[in-house]
Amino acid sequence: MNAQKAAAAAAAATSAHNGASPSLSAAGADGGVEELEPLVEPFTASQQQQPQHVLQVEQQGTPTVMHSSLLLEVWHAEHHDLVLPSDTAFRALLILPLMFWWLCVLAGMSLHQGTVRSSKVHHALLWYDRGLLRPFGPLLPFAVVLGRAGLLAALHWWDRRAAAWRGHTAATPAAVQQQQQQQQGPRLRLATLAKLCVQVYVGIALLRLAIYLLHVAVSRLLHYDIMSDHIFLSATMLVCLHVEMLCVLSDLLRLPIADDGSLPSLAELGLNSVFVTALFLYLLTALDMFFTARYYHDPLESALTLVSVFFLFQLPTLRWLASKRRPREVVAGVLVMEG
Repeated sequence: MNAQKAAAAAAAATSAHNGASPSLSAAGADGGVEELEPLVEPFTASQQQQPQHVLQVEQQGTPTVMHSSLLLEVWHAEHHDLVLPSDTAFRALLILPLMFWWLCVLAGMSLHQGTVRSSKVHHALLWYDRGLLRPFGPLLPFAVVLGRAGLLAALHWWDRRAAAWRGHTAATPAAVQQQQQQQQGPRLRLATLAKLCVQVYVGIALLRLAIYLLHVAVSRLLHYDIMSDHIFLSATMLVCLHVEMLCVLSDLLRLPIADDGSLPSLAELGLNSVFVTALFLYLLTALDMFFTARYYHDPLESALTLVSVFFLFQLPTLRWLASKRRPREVVAGVLVMEG
């Protein structure tokens, strides 16, 4: 009997070493070996592939505080679509900037006083028009998207360096294991739709150039300007800034919450600065077009520009952005569990 028990224990240890669930065996009345229920539930293949921290959260059943670097890995690995969970807020953010743009141009058209020279009118935003919009207008959306992507990349790099430094200073097995996990983590991905946004903005710039050249050729043949080139340039730039404002809000909602509170404060400060910059540029450009429509272009030119830009640029771009939005199911910014 003792020999049978020893053999059963050895078989259970061998099966546990091979990944099977350990079980107990007992001798039956007829001298055979009776198989008992396993001591623990066997791991499934999906559970064996999951990281250790995920298994701990599932097995304990109680939330645990996750480190900021781990939150950043989850954030950069998965969540890159537009995260704006409220349908009402999303619709408002789509409509209100467009309404402000249309209101500025329509107000300038209604107060149109005939085409005059710039020296005879009071253009309150002439400094912005000549100093920034005309020479650098097409580049402003690219500056905003690269600014927010570069900001998040720098913060992610700093978080990795800080974690590596902590691993060197505290040479414990847990610190070494944490450092190895961070080094083996997924590579950095850019902020919300950053790569796609750059591609869309390049496409808009190329289409804008083609339409502008066509407009110049037709205007020379007809000896009449069909559209306002200045309003046309500003409108195509504003739709890109409109997209950037929504993407920055998505970045803010996806921010991880660090255990020490340092990283989110820097990220929030930087992203809020980017959002204010994009909003400031949007408002200044729209108000500048009020003076353009009022003094420098015929109302018919301004109206044709509004309609053509809406159907060629604004509506397709915003519909594309809406297709990239998804509800916030798991967001790194709220992925904090109580210990």
